[in-house]
Amino acid sequence: LPGCTRASFPGLAAGTYTLEASLGSADSGTVAAVSELALAGPPEENPKTILLITSGTHRADHLGSTNSGGQQPVETPNLDALSKTGVLFESAWAASNTTIPSHSALLTGRHPRDTKVLGNFSSLGADPEFSPRTLAEEFAAKGYATAAVISSSHLADEYSGLGRGFDVVMQPEGAESRAAQSVQSALGQLRGGRPTFVWLHLFDAHGLGDHESPRAQYRTEIAYLDSQIGVLLENARVASGLTAFTADHGEAFARNGVPYEHKGLTPDTLHVPLIVSSPWLENGGRRVGVHVRQMDLGRTLLNIAGLAGVEFPGTDLLSGNLGEDESSFAVSRDFASVTQGKWHAILTLSDLSDSKDGHGAARHQLELYDLSVDPACKNDLGPKEVETATRHRSAIIDWLAAEDVMLRASRPNLDQAARMNLAALGYGAGSGPPGAQLFDSTCSCVECLKYK
Repeated sequence: LPGCTRASFPGLAAGTYTLEASLGSADSGTVAAVSELALAGPPEENPKTILLITSGTHRADHLGSTNSGGQQPVETPNLDALSKTGVLFESAWAASNTTIPSHSALLTGRHPRDTKVLGNFSSLGADPEFSPRTLAEEFAAKGYATAAVISSSHLADEYSGLGRGFDVVMQPEGAESRAAQSVQSALGQLRGGRPTFVWLHLFDAHGLGDHESPRAQYRTEIAYLDSQIGVLLENARVASGLTAFTADHGEAFARNGVPYEHKGLTPDTLHVPLIVSSPWLENGGRRVGVHVRQMDLGRTLLNIAGLAGVEFPGTDLLSGNLGEDESSFAVSRDFASVTQGKWHAILTLSDLSDSKDGHGAARHQLELYDLSVDPACKNDLGPKEVETATRHRSAIIDWLAAEDVMLRASRPNLDQAARMNLAALGYGAGSGPPGAQLFDSTCSCVECLKYK
């Protein structure tokens, strides 16, 4: 039916279950339709609620609380209120600039460098011997009901592998769904009596390339999704539980002449919002200015929920042990980058010299930027700051070589319908993950010879 959301139950073992359903109004000619589904389990008094919200393509500076220096205001009163009662991380960086790789890192605590989930045509592996456990699997093992509500079809489990550990996965029948529908689906999962972990993915700020004023429309869509998050935050279980808000990656806006895209590993695509809020936390209203990895959020949520003993990679972002000068690495099919202090370096992994999309670069070319004076990364200092460029280039290469080869993902065979869905969302055919080696340290190309 138009407007319906398809649900699957990949995390259920064999057995007998009770399914709660509520009936809503239907179109003329239809007697009734099931509008909401939720798994019912043994009731608990005041069951815990863990809510992870990810907003697709949401820049870090597009919250009201982080846009004080912006030329155009961003209206996000509900997210601003969430940050005032919780912890706002002002310098959180994603592991990739692409949806599935970034969500894969967020939900496993493992970097795309290791899993080889490097693009939207690659998937988190299903073989437990070669694929890391997910955050949902860890919560499920501790008795939590788990549900994923995703607003974009390319994140569906059959394409991304991210449904592992979820009892329920709800996804749009078409290419995408709006925040209002997705929020109501998420609320429907909070009616049981069990502790519950919900991942809610919103997609409203994505895909504005054909709009006459993409920046204005972008702010409008973010204001809309914030209003729907406000509906979510009014729920009693959500208000008394743990809520985290972040994004998979940011957005570039007219960099190199491209009006709306997020292909490069620059701060505007990697710097993301990150808020953690709960009555369980002490000293709410804090701002953390040190550089942090967004992929450490899973470890943090487990610790806040009282599950510090669960083996899951990452650093607790609220531990107070965050270093000022820790390096943050990111990777995609075509680039790898490192951010340390004021320096941001980008190493090109593929030959993009004939690129027609504004990202022309030679294979193994290095770019170096001083973020303290050039946050938009417009002035490449690599040729002038040779010693600094060499040091950061070596850091990227050493980091790439340290990959965990036991965690390489499998690549799904996408059918024509899946490829059409990806095309509708603005994604090209893609080349899939590169080979096992992301960088050949013995290379003697022109770019590599500059550093030998």
